[in-house]
Amino acid sequence: VDCESLFNSIQSKALNKDIIVETNTYLELATLLRNVNEQTDRRALKIELNKVYEKSTKEDGMFVEIFVNLVTKLPNLQRLSPVGEMELTVNFLDPILSHVFHCPELNKHFIWLNRKDDNTATCRPDATMVALPQKAENVTLGYVEVKPLDVQSDLELAYMDLVRLGVFARSLMLKKANRRVLVVQCIGYTMIFYLVSEHSYGITTMAELLTIDVPKCISEIGGLLQKVDDLKRLFLLYDQHMEPHYVNVTAHEYDAASTMETINPKRRKTRTPSFSLV
Repeated sequence: VDCESLFNSIQSKALNKDIIVETNTYLELATLLRNVNEQTDRRALKIELNKVYEKSTKEDGMFVEIFVNLVTKLPNLQRLSPVGEMELTVNFLDPILSHVFHCPELNKHFIWLNRKDDNTATCRPDATMVALPQKAENVTLGYVEVKPLDVQSDLELAYMDLVRLGVFARSLMLKKANRRVLVVQCIGYTMIFYLVSEHSYGITTMAELLTIDVPKCISEIGGLLQKVDDLKRLFLLYDQHMEPHYVNVTAHEYDAASTMETINPKRRKTRTPSFSLV
């Protein structure tokens, strides 16, 4: 198998290059964001962005909302002190991920949970994309794992997260008729999107589709404009090809629990007594 050719084929089929944000919307965003800095009046900027939102299509409006959220969340200056996982999630990652994956009007939700999912045995992903077609039914569409920037001093942790995502995704993929699942690995301010799919019977591929560097401060917000077309393509892949239902699979196809035992899974913390009577 020519791996490079296979990767290019998967990427080109997943992200349709013909899909772009409308030119007028893009140019208006570029005009508003190109000189943004710590001196910018954020309220006035959000008012102007909302005007662009009103004129844009429904799909493009989602990406205008990303910039509105980032204007609200981003600090004036890049932090030199370590940013913890919770702050990283709330202020930097969620303003982008939630607008790509959270579509409640379509019964698709993006949920930060840090607990085990129905398809992850004893492990717990940091977030899931789920479809809720009925009150008592939920169908997982994908997973997210997050590590703060200081994980780069221990690359094994980042590697373990990637392996964990692969295990989660393969288990889920086998329950989908089209054998496709999206997963995201976030390491600090970098988000990497993967498509896990079945190349042929018994052979699973995990192909990197897109990498995005999240702005670290308000003056970097304009740099995200370069990725809005890719984000739109990613959203349409998620919307049209992540199936909101399961198919029946036989138990012997995949045993997720046994594989989890080999990758140092995240487990629910057990309470340790503060004293002993022994």
